[in-house]
Amino acid sequence: MVTYPVKYENEGKYYFKFIDGSVSEKFNIAEDFVDGYALVKKNSDGNWQFMDINGKLSEEYFEAYPYNCGVALTRKGQTSPYNFIDIYGNKSEDFFSATPYEEGYSHVKREKNGKELYRDVFGRVTEEKTEVGDYAYQYMSGKIKKHQIPRHLFFDEAFRLNILSEEVRRTKAENKINQ
Repeated sequence: MVTYPVKYENEGKYYFKFIDGSVSEKFNIAEDFVDGYALVKKNSDGNWQFMDINGKLSEEYFEAYPYNCGVALTRKGQTSPYNFIDIYGNKSEDFFSATPYEEGYSHVKREKNGKELYRDVFGRVTEEKTEVGDYAYQYMSGKIKKHQIPRHLFFDEAFRLNILSEEVRRTKAENKINQ
């Protein structure tokens, strides 16, 4: 079974072929799709954009990293703050510095001389890694299913709502594939 969009290279440029047979514009740099988005650059010295599975391009970013567990790290300009965007288009608070996610956490600083903190994939910023953050990462990365999450974590309303949103998104995506 072919998974669309299909990325291919022709004469050093990258293109995507969509399920309806149409082809994207050309890109100098194109990453594979992760969480429904591919990171692309029209020109090598240009800005990054995210392309969704329908070919729609996002706003431009000076710096951007591929999605990881439903979240991508971005920066609008060279001196701009860092932000995270989720697959629903929600933008995080500003950070003076931030790293791409690794094992479910980003290292962030809210201000230049601020304390280095942890940000989990659901957006919670803490001084230490947390059980909620660990399970959020395991669930979002597909390492565990919802029923494998300890019940007491669902008393945390933000955690519960994030899991519910993701369950709905996954169900819709699965139904779309099976049509």
